[in-house]
Amino acid sequence: MFAAKLARGYCISICATFELTGERKINKQGVCLYRIRATRDIAARGVRAGDLGGWVSSTHTMTGELRIAKDAWVSHEAEIFEDACVTDSARVGGHARVCGRTLISGYARVDGWSRVYGRAHVFETAVVDGNARVGGNARVLGAAHIHDHVQVRGEACVAGEASLYDRVCVGGQARISGSAYLCGRAVIAGNAAIAEDAHFQVFETLETFEDSVELIRTALPNGEYGAQVRIGTWIGDIGSVVDQLFLCWQRHQHARCSQSEWMERALQIQKMCAQEMRMWSQIVGEAEAPSFEIFGEPSGGLYRIRAVRDIPDQGVRKGDLGGWVSSKYLNDGTLRISGEAWVAGDAIVKENARVEGNACVKDNAVVAGSVRVSRCAVVEKDAMVWGTIEVTDWARVGGSARIMGEGRIYRDAYIDTNAHIWGDEGVFDIFRNAHCVTLGPFGPYGSDMTIARLRDGGCLIYQFMNGWIGTPQAMRENTDEIIELVADRRISRCEEWDAWAEQYKRLADLADSMVKTWNVWAG
Repeated sequence: MFAAKLARGYCISICATFELTGERKINKQGVCLYRIRATRDIAARGVRAGDLGGWVSSTHTMTGELRIAKDAWVSHEAEIFEDACVTDSARVGGHARVCGRTLISGYARVDGWSRVYGRAHVFETAVVDGNARVGGNARVLGAAHIHDHVQVRGEACVAGEASLYDRVCVGGQARISGSAYLCGRAVIAGNAAIAEDAHFQVFETLETFEDSVELIRTALPNGEYGAQVRIGTWIGDIGSVVDQLFLCWQRHQHARCSQSEWMERALQIQKMCAQEMRMWSQIVGEAEAPSFEIFGEPSGGLYRIRAVRDIPDQGVRKGDLGGWVSSKYLNDGTLRISGEAWVAGDAIVKENARVEGNACVKDNAVVAGSVRVSRCAVVEKDAMVWGTIEVTDWARVGGSARIMGEGRIYRDAYIDTNAHIWGDEGVFDIFRNAHCVTLGPFGPYGSDMTIARLRDGGCLIYQFMNGWIGTPQAMRENTDEIIELVADRRISRCEEWDAWAEQYKRLADLADSMVKTWNVWAG
C-alpha cells in the first residue's frame, strides 16, 4: 500500500527537490513512469524551480529512501525505476536507464543511451555514456570513463582514470585501474588486473581467419614502457607484425584475398599499432620532443610554424612551413601540436586549442577556444570550430561549417558544406553516421537552416539567424513564432507572411524525407 501511494505521488518527503507531474508513460519494461519537475533551484545541477526533468517510477524507493537526493538530478528522457537511487550531486541524463538496486552517487554522471542495472554502483566522478552497460555487482568509480558499447558486469571494478572504449567487455572479478586505456573488442575476465599505465587494444578480427590483433602496452619496472602484439598464440613486437601476418596468410589462404591485398592490410595494421603507441605515450605524459618551431615574425598575434623533423604520416619533411598558432605551448605547459599531428596551409590554431595524435588542421580552417583535435581527425577547408569541443576518431569537419559550444564529434562523423551547429543549450554528441546539411535562404531576410540527423535516427532543424532549434513537427506547428523571431518587429502580418509559413512547412517535410534516406544509409 505504501509503495502504491508513493507511485501516485501522495507521499513526498519535505526534503524532496522534485515532484511528480501528471505526465506519465509506460516504458519498454512495462513500468509506469512519471515526469518530474523541480520544486526549487538546484544550483549544483543548474536547475531552476519549475524545470521539467526525466522520468521516475515514484518519489521514493521501496525502502523509503528518496529516489533523487536534494543536489542530484535526472534530466531529459532518462528513466529511474525499481529500487535505483541517484544521490549526492550525481546526474543522470540523455536517454539513460537506471534500474534494479543500483546507486549513482558522488559527482558521477550517467548519460547517452547507457544502462545501469542489477546492484551496480557508479560513484565519485565516474562517467558512463554512449551505449555502455554496467550491471551485476560491478563498480565504476574514481575518474573512470566508460564509453561507446563497453560492458562492465559481474564483480568487475573500473577505477582511477581508466578509459574504456568501443566494445570492451569486463567481467568476473577483473580490476581495471590507474590510467589504463582499453579499446577495440577486448574481453577482460576472471581475476585479471590491468593497472597503472597499461593500455590494451583489440583490432578487428582478421579477414581470412578468426584470429584478432591485440596491442598491449604496460609500464616496465625501470620506469619505461614496453609493447607487445598478440596474434592468435603468437606474441612479438610491432616490427615483426608484417612477417607474422604473412605467415598467417600462408596458413589460412583465402580465395577472396590475394597476397598483395593481404600484405597491404598487414602494413595498415602495423601502422595502426605504431600510431596507437604514439598516442598512448601522450596520454601518460611521456616526454616528447616538439615536431615544430615558431618561425619568423608574428602577424596579428599569430606565428607561422616550421617542422623540425619529418612527420611521415602527414607527408611533412623537416623544414616545411605549416600553418599559424598563437603560441607553442598551452596554458598548462603542454605542446599545442603533439605526436604526429600537423597544422598546414593557412590554418589557425589559437587560444587554448590543441592538435594531437595523427590529427590535422589544414587549408583555411580555424580552431580556437578549448577545442581538441585528435586521433586522426581532420578540420579542413574554411571550417571554424571553437568552444569546448573534441573532434576525434577519424571525424572530419570541412566546408564552411561553423561549430561552437560544448560537445564531441567522433567515430568517422563527417560535417561539411556550410553546416552550423551550436551547443549553447546543451552538449551535442555527433558520431559515426552523422549527417548534416545547411539549406537556404528561408523566410524573412533569407536565413539559412541546418538539418541534422540525431543518434537515435531523429532530426533537428536549426535556424542560424534567430537561434531557433526544434523538430520538423515543431516547425510545422510554430511557423508564426519562428517568423516573428526574424521579421522586423514593425511589420505586422504582411502579404508575404503566408508564403514564409509555407516555406517552413515545406522545409519540415524535406527534413523528414532526408532523415529517412540518411537512416537507410546508416543501416
